Amino acid sequence: SDVDLLVIGKVEFTDVVLALSAAQATLRREINPTVLSRAEFERKLQDADGFVAQVWRGAKLWVVGAP
Repeated sequence: SDVDLLVIGKVEFTDVVLALSAAQATLRREINPTVLSRAEFERKLQDADGFVAQVWRGAKLWVVGAP
């Protein structure tokens, strides 16, 4: 199956996609990034946005950083 990746920070979507190309080749899986600023993430979490709320409640694997 594919990998869903939530990136929170000051980064452009295009830069994330380019940075993931080697990992996709290594994993032989598609990586689907969602990129949000910290403010966007916090607003969506507060508004109970379906995707963000599901990610927040579910199991996570922190790739870099911590909450």
